[in-house]
Parts: sequence; C-alpha cells; structure tokens
Amino acid sequence: MFLNKKSFLYIINKTPLCSIDILVNFKNKYLFGLRENKPALGYYFVPGGRILKNEDYNKTILRILNKELGLKIRKIKFSIIGIYNHFYKNNVYGVKKTNTHYFVCAIKIVLKGNITFKNDNQHSKFFLLTKNQALAHKKIHRYCKSYLRRKKWKKFL
Repeated sequence: MFLNKKSFLYIINKTPLCSIDILVNFKNKYLFGLRENKPALGYYFVPGGRILKNEDYNKTILRILNKELGLKIRKIKFSIIGIYNHFYKNNVYGVKKTNTHYFVCAIKIVLKGNITFKNDNQHSKFFLLTKNQALAHKKIHRYCKSYLRRKKWKKFL
C-alpha cells in the first residue's frame, strides 16, 4: 500500500521505515545507481525500498528488482548481509525539521547471464564496481560501503 504525501510524512516523522537494500553482484562487480531523490540525493546507492503493508519480503525483493532495475524475476536466492539503521537529516519531500530513519535488512544477490539494467525515477545511471573500487569511491554512500565491509553473509533460501 502506497500512502498519500500527508500520511507518509506523518509516518516518516513518527516511526522508522522498514526497508530492504539489495547489494547486486553481477560479473564479480557490484551495482550502484546515482540517486535522483532525497534522502540520498547525489550519491551512488544500491537498489532498495520500503516493505509495504502486508507484503511478503520475497515479493518486496522482486518488486524492487522490477521497479528499480527493470528485472522480471520469479524467485531469487539471497544472502542476508545484516540489519542496519540508516539516519538522514532530510526526507523525500524536503520538508524541514523532518528527518528519516530506515530500519534496513540488507541482502546480497548474484545475477548471471545477459542482463540490461533499466533506469527508473530514483536513479539517473547505473555502474558496476569491484569491492575495492566501491570502497575507494567518494560518491558511494557510506551505508552501502558498510554492506561491502561485512565479513560473513548468511545464505537464505
């Protein structure tokens, strides 16, 4: 369920948002998209999004991959990287004095084959980097770098 602006701002102001971030490994590199909206505007970030009310996490993952990357996948295996808190001083609407808090389940997936990633309204471009390249890149968001620094990932499904 998507909310209208007034309702969503109320929730942003009062509660954390539950979301899933997806670290995509493709051809031994990681996928990052240049964010076009707040709260991480201007940084390269992994695909991700909120978990909608009554939405199973598997459906959330598939919805994000479809919406943000244009991938139509029926089922996917993933590893859990970890649970994180993301705090931003701003919000998607730019309303002053309203910060954003995400409670994030970060996962890793491995994609194979011939794949073309499609831009969406959240990212102006995508690019692939090795782990070391991403960790050294100044415009890769620090929250994404924390996913790459994780030593062990728990396989799931």
